[in-house]
Amino acid sequence: MSYICTVIFETDVANLEKAERDHPEIIGGIMKAAQGRMLGHTRYSRAGYTMDVDEYASEEAYREFAAEAGELIRQYGETGGAIPNDTLWKRHEA
Repeated sequence: MSYICTVIFETDVANLEKAERDHPEIIGGIMKAAQGRMLGHTRYSRAGYTMDVDEYASEEAYREFAAEAGELIRQYGETGGAIPNDTLWKRHEA
């Protein structure tokens, strides 16, 4: 059973991409915390919003990642112009 976390930023994707270029240490720290925990990452956008969808094998893996990277994620959102809003979802087989 897997879990996904949706993270919504109320900002254009270009602002987050600029934050990644301007502050590589922040995104690098987030990626380091994701290693061995995050199974996949996909990004979606529309005018004024960006949504990241991250997959984890377990709720525990997500919680460990969030504990380690939480402050960096907050900084990432701040430098990109938005407060990240995340929601964890449990996958159910049909």
